[in-house]
Amino acid sequence: MSNLVAAIDLINETKVSVILGFRMCDEVAFVAELGNTAIVPVLSFADRNPLDSSKRWPFLIQASPDQDKQMRAVAAIVGTWQW
Repeated sequence: MSNLVAAIDLINETKVSVILGFRMCDEVAFVAELGNTAIVPVLSFADRNPLDSSKRWPFLIQASPDQDKQMRAVAAIVGTWQW
């Protein structure tokens, strides 16, 4: 809950240009709603964002790909070194 309070403070008091973080879908949804209202982009590090998030929150950007793509990248690195 303190992360959400911090996000509110950053948007309302500090007047930040962007919010980074949040790994839980419910946190992402809450902060994305705040970001839309305040016109502040939100970068999410969650594995998945809520359904239709790009339509509901145009200021929400998913910073990390899904886990399948992450594991494929790790497998490719391991494969190049023939581990």
